[in-house]
Amino acid sequence: MSGGLISKKMKLEHGKMLKLLNDFVSGKKNSYEKLKDMQSRHASAEEQAIMIFYNNKKDFKLLRIILEQHEAMRGYIDEINTNPAVAKKFGDLMKEHIMLEDAKFYPMLDKDLTPTEQKEIFANFLYLFGQRVKAV
Repeated sequence: MSGGLISKKMKLEHGKMLKLLNDFVSGKKNSYEKLKDMQSRHASAEEQAIMIFYNNKKDFKLLRIILEQHEAMRGYIDEINTNPAVAKKFGDLMKEHIMLEDAKFYPMLDKDLTPTEQKEIFANFLYLFGQRVKAV
């Protein structure tokens, strides 16, 4: 397994989330439920599989920002289906959040973690994502 596994795999996951966001914005039927479910499971699995594992490493400021964004998105998600202003805030924050992770956080993980650690983290992410874990 070569370096860059976390960035590659999580960018694919983020692409799925952006598609669901676009489906919601365009009014696709049942898109709200799918977006809410995936966002909740994604953030929770990410926090447990990646951030807890990585907590003993460095750059706590970046971790704090990411966790704050997760919390803000959790706050918005229940209102986005009924409040267009909140839906826009949620969408803007989700895009900003994904760009931050893709441009800074995941490349940092790729650099700092061994290929074995990267593989373990992503396997844990997928397991937790599939278990529909609750927020930490």
